[in-house]
Amino acid sequence: MESKTVERRQKMSGKLRVKENKKVEDGIYKVKLTKWQEKDGKNGGSYYNLAFQIVDNEDFEGEYIGHNAPGDLKVGNKLYKILTSLNGGAELEIDETIDLDDYKGKKCIVTVTSDEDSEYAKIVSFKPLKKKVVEDEEVPVKKKVVEDEEVPVKKKVAEEAPVKKKVIDEDDDAEFK
Repeated sequence: MESKTVERRQKMSGKLRVKENKKVEDGIYKVKLTKWQEKDGKNGGSYYNLAFQIVDNEDFEGEYIGHNAPGDLKVGNKLYKILTSLNGGAELEIDETIDLDDYKGKKCIVTVTSDEDSEYAKIVSFKPLKKKVVEDEEVPVKKKVVEDEEVPVKKKVAEEAPVKKKVIDEDDDAEFK
């Protein structure tokens, strides 16, 4: 028996549409942080409820996965690992002030598992998007002396020469600010 869920975006108008609830299968997905909410824990502390949306996946595009993280940010804890992954793997500085709104829309890779008894998927690990190295279009040159004047000449393909490289995000639709 398939469970049904109400599309919340249409709730504001008073008109609701029921759609099928797809259970996200175990696997590795690219996600983006879409929203967060601070909540009070049972033991007096607070925690963050984070909502991630699956992107670039034919079967589960647009599906959401929730994840809870501690309300305090300490090096090595779950929240730190999530923010570091969303930050492209760059470490956060001690005493740095973080605004979670700055992380909305940022992407990372997650590993998802689920229990047969649960209708919800669970994120078990976070990793930054992979970076890939792309060779620049610069053509290496060697010099040839012609009438006491140096003239650059293109190298043959078989000769090895240093080539400039630059690192770009693997994500094609990177957002620029």
